Parts: sequence; structure tokens; C-alpha cells
Amino acid sequence: CDPATTLVIVTSKTFTTDETMRNAALAADWLAAGGNEGAMAAVTAAPDVAAEWGIAADRIFDFDEGVGGRYSLWSAVGLPVMIDVGAAAFTQLLQGAAAMDRHFETAPHTENLPVILGLLRVWNRNFMGYPTLGIMPYDQRLALVPAWLQQLEMESNGKSVRADGSVLDYATTPVIWGAAGTGCQHSFFQALHQGSDIVPLDIMVPLAPSGMPLDDGWQASHRVLVANAIAQAEALAKGRENHAEPHRHFAGGRPSTLISWQASTPYAVGRLLALYEHVTVVSGFLWGVNSFDQWGVELGKAMAREVAAALSGEASADGLSATAADLLAHLNENGPAR
Repeated sequence: CDPATTLVIVTSKTFTTDETMRNAALAADWLAAGGNEGAMAAVTAAPDVAAEWGIAADRIFDFDEGVGGRYSLWSAVGLPVMIDVGAAAFTQLLQGAAAMDRHFETAPHTENLPVILGLLRVWNRNFMGYPTLGIMPYDQRLALVPAWLQQLEMESNGKSVRADGSVLDYATTPVIWGAAGTGCQHSFFQALHQGSDIVPLDIMVPLAPSGMPLDDGWQASHRVLVANAIAQAEALAKGRENHAEPHRHFAGGRPSTLISWQASTPYAVGRLLALYEHVTVVSGFLWGVNSFDQWGVELGKAMAREVAAALSGEASADGLSATAADLLAHLNENGPAR
């Protein structure tokens, strides 16, 4: 892109995260070299720090410090999304999320989707002993949902200590992973159907196409996509007996949850994302953990600062493992170290 016509938005809760601020400094230098110095905005819970860093006050969009990053789409953190899709579509996204909020608040437990799916998380993880969960959106525009949900659930509930500080004697979040269909069917689905490990899936599919011409050709293509999503859930559940040819025998009994909606409009996407936020909180509550802290992330940041100091020669590597110290010594001898 052209630095002369680019606005860089720096999103950082504290405006002190090392890698974020280093990238921000590189972006500032790039803009300045292109004759567009200062074309930056900030989204942060620390507006004073952003202003001190050099962001103009009228380009700082703040949000509350209590908003965790993985739950922050609905705040000013969603600014780049709003710029991309437009204010009207972003409002629809918020409205869809609000609808799911109301459903979670008011629906009886027997009909409450976040409660049902949260209970299912606990059932699959703790009673059935399944250590992973696959997320398979049959919509290419939702291809990043597995990575988003990976952070949401694993950073929120990947804990071995209860909120009261006592040590857990049971597992919490499954390992979240996945990819968009139908491509995933031609890679790892073989293992899901016949491998020795049983992996529960959330299979997501819009029932109608959106954002494309709706002539008969597109409709027919989308019907094939929907058929594939349903077929995978059926095949996992029912299998197909063939004892005469064991390598073609499918035992079935492999769980999946089929989640569908009419079309992937901003409203529907907002509702879907909010659903998973509530599922995360419900399962975290049942496990007794604090779904809103992430001390493992903070440890990684602290260790990165220690390693960086040793790498630059500002501190000794004595406190590091022999492997890390040896690698740092190799880097310092052979570069690039600084």
C-alpha cells in the first residue's frame, strides 16, 4: 500500500506490549518516509500513554480497562472492522450480538444455546475424556473463526487453578483447532472418521449464500456445500459397516454439533460470535475458573523481555536454561543479534 494514503491503527490495551509497539514504531517510520507523518490512530485502554507516544488526541479511541482483548470486538477495538464493512453493517453486527445476549439472559436453560453448548463442552471434556474440539465452518469467509475461537476459549479457560486459587483435579478447555470446509474434508477428516482418537466437532454452515449473485448456479453450488456439511455430521455419527473389508469399515458414534443459520449477514455473524463468548463463560463457570485473566500470556511476555535483554547484552543469560543460553550465544557469535 501507499504510505501517502494510509492510516495505521494501533490497537493495544496498555500501549506497552513490546511487539505491538515495535511494529507501531516501524509503521510510523514508514509513514514519515512516505510524507505522511502522524497518519496514525490508537485504540487503547490507556489514552494518556498513547498520547505520550505521539498519537494525536483526536485520533485516540479508548475503551474500558476491564474489557479483555478476546472479548473486545464490540468496543472501539472493532474500529478497523467498522471502517472495512461500514457503519451500517457494523451496527447490524452489534445488533446480532445483542440478540444473543438477550437470548442468553432470558431463555430457559432447556432452550438456552450458550448453556447447552457450555454443558456439552464439560460433558465431552470431563465425562467422555475428549481432549480436543474441531471447529469446521462451511463458509470460506469464516475461515478464521477456528483461530479466533482458539484464543477465546483456550486463553479464557486454559487454567489448572480455580478462581479461588485452589488446584483443579480435572481438565478444563479442550484444544481448539479447525479449518474451513470443504477443503478440510480432503486433509484431516480421514483421521476423524477412522482414527483411533474421537474428536468432537462443531460444524457450522449457512443455509443460503450471501454476498454473491443469487442465480440458480450459485444457489446450486451452495446447496452442495450444505449437503457436504450435513453429510460429514451424518457419516461421523452413523458410520457405515463393512466387516468384510475392515479398512472400509466406519464405526460411527463420533459426536458433532451442527450449527446453522440462514445466511452469513453481519447480524448472523455477530450472533454467532456472541454465542461462543457466552459458551466460553458458561463452561468456565462450570469448571470454576476465572475466564477473564491470562497469566500464562503475561509469563510469556515477561520471559521475552528477559531473553531480549540477554540477547542484547544488557543482562546475563545465567538464569535461562542451557538450551536457551546456548542458542543466545550462537546468535551473538553469528548474528543477527542486535
